[in-house]
Amino acid sequence: MSVMVNPSGNGNSVSVTISATAGAEYNFSAWSVTSGQGIAFNPSASAASVTVTASSEDATIQANFNKKTYTLTMTSGAVGYTSPWSSATLTSGVASAIVAYAP
Repeated sequence: MSVMVNPSGNGNSVSVTISATAGAEYNFSAWSVTSGQGIAFNPSASAASVTVTASSEDATIQANFNKKTYTLTMTSGAVGYTSPWSSATLTSGVASAIVAYAP
């Protein structure tokens, strides 16, 4: 997204509200400034919907996302066991091996 100010040079303290929407396998993590400076995020860079204010120069910002993770808890009966033992953290979209052993 680009925000243009006309006439040029009158863009100090221009604000725009933006939102980041995560895909099904992701969580929004934070906004980051990839170039430029003088960027303020309200309420904070960790909010998915923010008002961004640029103070004095061109800047580029980026929405960052992390893959969702899930905890899988496993139990076995009187005989046998599982691997991994008791629980595992699984990442969305990443294959994981879970094995059940019986005597």
